[in-house]
Amino acid sequence: MSLKKMIALLLASMFCTTLISFAETKELEQAAPALLPSASVSGLLIDLPEHDLQIILDVHYPIGDGKFPVIVFFHGAMCHPPGYAAIADYWAERGYVVIMPAHPQFGTRGRPDSQRALETFLAQIAEMSFIVDSLDAIAAQIEPLQNRIDATRIAASGHSMGALVSSAVTGLTRTDIDGNPANFKDDRFDVAVLLSGPGPLPNTPEGA
Repeated sequence: MSLKKMIALLLASMFCTTLISFAETKELEQAAPALLPSASVSGLLIDLPEHDLQIILDVHYPIGDGKFPVIVFFHGAMCHPPGYAAIADYWAERGYVVIMPAHPQFGTRGRPDSQRALETFLAQIAEMSFIVDSLDAIAAQIEPLQNRIDATRIAASGHSMGALVSSAVTGLTRTDIDGNPANFKDDRFDVAVLLSGPGPLPNTPEGA
């Protein structure tokens, strides 16, 4: 085969490959759902006087019609909600309401000792359920979310320490304040989305 023919075949092959790649890209773009506009609110407060508790929230949400499922996302130790704004916006643009509580025991206050960490962990588990209890109160403070939250589809999510909390509310056995195995499952959470889950820890009973 002459050099000219080889070059012509190579160019034709490259052209066909480009056309196929372009067609596949367009097909994927057409198959992907359109992104929704989104917005966020920082420092939203919900009061739970029956539990002598006030929770500070960042909420990222889509803007549009319909009922939107919920992701309750707990930050990691030594972290805080604004550090996860990019992933929260990503989810919101795809139709999820992302609720991120801030726990004052963590963040910039330094790493707690083991006993305080366990107490904080148990408090965070309770807060996950309190947030689900308060979906109507949250929506009441964010006008675009009124009558837009789908309380039948809720995910628990978190990073590191927050992933530990999310695994507990979706059914993984942990220990209580006295060191006894306990189940903290809240059946309203359908799924756990864990980022950098910490794995077995002292408060993970054998066989959990």
